[in-house]
Amino acid sequence: MANTKRTDPLLEPFQLRHLTLRNRIFSSAHAPSYVEDGHPRDRYRLYHEEKAKGGVALTMIGGSTNIAPDSPSVFGQLYAGDDSIIPWFQQLTAGVQQHGAAIMCQITHMGRRTVTDAGHWLPAIGPSVLRERAHRGYPKAMEQEDIDRVIAQFCDTAVRCQQGASTVSNCYLTRICWASFSRR
Repeated sequence: MANTKRTDPLLEPFQLRHLTLRNRIFSSAHAPSYVEDGHPRDRYRLYHEEKAKGGVALTMIGGSTNIAPDSPSVFGQLYAGDDSIIPWFQQLTAGVQQHGAAIMCQITHMGRRTVTDAGHWLPAIGPSVLRERAHRGYPKAMEQEDIDRVIAQFCDTAVRCQQGASTVSNCYLTRICWASFSRR
C-alpha cells in the first residue's frame, strides 16, 4: 500500500504537449449552475479550487461555455461571447493553478439545442429546420453568413480563453455538421 503512488499509472504525471499534469485524474466539464450573469464568480471559482485542492490534475470548466448571443445558457453554463469574461477566467485560473491543477474550458454553440425565449430572444440556428426533441423548437436553417459568424465566434472565444490563461477544449462545431441533423 505504501508504494501505491509509484505503481498506479493513474497517479503518475502525464505530459500533454506543453502541459504536465500531476496525475491522470480530471473532472470533466459540467454546469453546476454556480454562474452569475454568465460569469464564474466566487462560488464557481471556489468549487473548482476545492477539486484542485483534492488532487485533480485537470478541471474542465464551462459545462460547454456558450460563445454567442444566439446560444443562450439553458443549463447554467458560462457565457464567453464577449470580453467581460476575461477577468473572471483569470481569477478562476489563478485560483485553480495555485493548488497545482490545470484548467481547460469547453466551448460550444448550442445550435438547435438552445431555446429562443432566453437571453436576447434570438432564433435558434441549425443546419436544417429539424425540430429539437428536448426543447421542442425549430431552428432557422443556417445560411453561409451564419456559418461564417459562428466560426468567427468560436475563434474569438478561444482567444478569450487564452487571455484568461485557460486551455481551450473540444469545440462543438461538429454537431452542426452531423448528417443526422442536416437534410440539405
